[in-house]
Amino acid sequence: MRALPHTLLIDGDCPLMKIWSVAALAALLLAPSCKKPGTPPEKSAASTKSAEVPLGAAAALVPSGIEAPEAAATNAPTILTLPPTTGTLTDRQKLRLVVVLDLDSPETRREAEGRMHEYQDYIILILADRSSNDLLNSFARDDLRYAIFEAIRNTLPPRGLKKVYFTEFVIE
Repeated sequence: MRALPHTLLIDGDCPLMKIWSVAALAALLLAPSCKKPGTPPEKSAASTKSAEVPLGAAAALVPSGIEAPEAAATNAPTILTLPPTTGTLTDRQKLRLVVVLDLDSPETRREAEGRMHEYQDYIILILADRSSNDLLNSFARDDLRYAIFEAIRNTLPPRGLKKVYFTEFVIE
């Protein structure tokens, strides 16, 4: 592999650091398992992977030889998007709303998936007490978000619901 101008050849199997930066160049050059620029990688029974990284790039790279199986299990999705909900407001206008729940664990997500119909019902009931004028300013939208948060939070384990987001908010 050839090094391009202003690049550093990094041995992908180097377990020295998970995040490479210009500040880490000194440690990189001193590490026995990492190669200096222009040095060809050694061949071994295990495949050695290399990457060219521009100097000064603010990229976070994980060396290709390092994998953490427990990290993969904890990085399971904990975001749940509810189906679009349309509710009638007190002034006969409609609000189309898509709510996204940020949950604490995959187990909580599985539990919430079984209650999505219940959550949509809560949202429709909460919207029935609001008017379109009530929802025009950001404080009122935050109050709506808090009401939805409280209604859903009570159906989940303690600290199971971290945050509620609106990804669609359209008054028709």
